[in-house]
Amino acid sequence: MTYKVAVPKPVEKQLDKLQGTVYKNVIKRILELKDNPRPPGNLSDDPIKDIRTVLEFARSVVNKDRLPCRLWSLLT
Repeated sequence: MTYKVAVPKPVEKQLDKLQGTVYKNVIKRILELKDNPRPPGNLSDDPIKDIRTVLEFARSVVNKDRLPCRLWSLLT
């Protein structure tokens, strides 16, 4: 089963503040949630610095139409 990931406005603003590799790593992990919304392991050991963003996505209601354009470029 594949899930969709919603991007609430406050999360979009947080993502816009991220730069380069950090942004790509966070987006990659967020997009992985669509296939496995509850990945194994301990999130506190994750190298992503702002884990709150990932957690907010995991709790979000799904709405593909709200994905920012920067996310779509990583999907293709």
